[in-house]
Amino acid sequence: MDTEKEDRAVEIKNISQPYNNIGFLEVAWEPLPRHPDMAGPEELPEVLEEDDLLGKSWTYRIKIKGASGLPVITDMAYVQYEFFGEEFVTETVEQNTHNPVFDYEFVHHVDVVTKEFIEFLKRPMEFHVFMSPLVQPPKDKVSTLNPVIVARMTGMPDPEGADASSSAAASIKKQLSMGQELAALQARNGELEEQVRQLQAALAEANRELAQYRDLTTPRTKTRIQEAQAKDAALNGGEPEVKDLALNGGEPDIEL
Repeated sequence: MDTEKEDRAVEIKNISQPYNNIGFLEVAWEPLPRHPDMAGPEELPEVLEEDDLLGKSWTYRIKIKGASGLPVITDMAYVQYEFFGEEFVTETVEQNTHNPVFDYEFVHHVDVVTKEFIEFLKRPMEFHVFMSPLVQPPKDKVSTLNPVIVARMTGMPDPEGADASSSAAASIKKQLSMGQELAALQARNGELEEQVRQLQAALAEANRELAQYRDLTTPRTKTRIQEAQAKDAALNGGEPEVKDLALNGGEPDIEL
């Protein structure tokens, strides 16, 4: 038989003391003549006593509509239950409400009813509702930018209290403003330090290049270049020798 309407609301008990009622779970069972995916009779069998079930098939559809009257607003929730040794779980719903809706359905089918299964049906069935409460972040963050926190830490009058003077509140606000300015200056100082490091690296690279250029203009280097040019002229049979402008400090000197 279908579950009567007055029996569909199952009490949800707290798992800790005092184990009081904290809401309701709507659960209904609907008998079926057969499994929807299987061939079989179209009408429900007549059962007057529990022994009439022995050796026959048993098919019921369970419907878990939802929970209601929960003491906290849920962020996520799901239902878990066990049927004849097998565990079943609804989908996890993400709803910010005191009354999460599951709309869960499942067809439970037993091919051949045994005495063991009848004993299982006699025992009360437990449904476990799991939920994560919705946590709302506070509007005022706990930090030294909060005037109330500053007042409590420094011993100054609470700016939100009845005994707070306007001068005390102004002093706290000034301290907060100075703290914000200091944080901004420290951030800017870090940026400038990074720029200085980059400029120092560029200057060091420029000095290395300048040192290499200076090595080419020393007297010893000039002498080696002139000797190499003389040998080159001798090997090439008196070809014109062009002396480097930088080495002679004037116009190129061409010797024939």
